[in-house]
Amino acid sequence: TYARKLLSENCFQNPRAGQNDDNAHPPITPAKAVDPESIADPIQRGIYKLVVKHYLACCSRDAIGKETILTLKISTEEFKATGLIIIERNWLEIYSPWERWSTGQGEL
Repeated sequence: TYARKLLSENCFQNPRAGQNDDNAHPPITPAKAVDPESIADPIQRGIYKLVVKHYLACCSRDAIGKETILTLKISTEEFKATGLIIIERNWLEIYSPWERWSTGQGEL
């Protein structure tokens, strides 16, 4: 479903090389589409899902969010709170539960 969305909504982008060379290989490209439920071994099924979701996340647009940092000083005490609103989930939509974008308590 997510792969169809990438193609039908013109959201597909080729995986980027990145700014820094961390000597990692590009994302593993799945060779063919398989219904994960047809893979009997639960470990192999989990690995297949991870590979596919990682590849699709690498072919997705960046997530977009707005962060708010609040600093409040009362007398000699300083309090800080950080909030994040995710505007467009994009790659986060497919790559959960392995990645979350959270820096604070949510909306402040």
